[in-house]
Amino acid sequence: MKPIITLVLAHDEAGGIGHGDGLPWPRLPEDMKRFRDVTRGRSIVMGRRTMDTLGRPLPWRSNIVVTRDRSWHMDGVTVVHDVAGAVKAAGSVGEIMIVGGAEIYSQFAPMAQRMLVTEVAGVHDADVFWKPDLAGWTERERTQVMRDGEVVCTFVAYERPE
Repeated sequence: MKPIITLVLAHDEAGGIGHGDGLPWPRLPEDMKRFRDVTRGRSIVMGRRTMDTLGRPLPWRSNIVVTRDRSWHMDGVTVVHDVAGAVKAAGSVGEIMIVGGAEIYSQFAPMAQRMLVTEVAGVHDADVFWKPDLAGWTERERTQVMRDGEVVCTFVAYERPE
């Protein structure tokens, strides 16, 4: 059985996804909870810079890092060097969660069937950008997160037919 590839990402209105070694917007506990809920117990794939930002493997997940650096390693992480290696390392799971960064999203986007996006309100001080091309995608769900009467982010789920 071929696994479902799901992109899990958050971006601001300008497509900003990162700044330095973190996120460009203030902490969003609702987004962190959603991320934890949708990735827990699954294989997650990320680039080396994303893992370096995290500083450690995320618990209760199979952590797979794609890097060109053949000398890079981290305890508790499966290291691969390309997309095919990441899919193979995930094994026979039903779904592989792609969690960043921009280059990894770009490499996996053509084969993804699902996308779980957090649209963060506003434009923030980002230095890494990636916003999905929504051509061919169907929006399945949209939930606004309000705080003090203001929308702080919106959770959107997309699907694309195989």
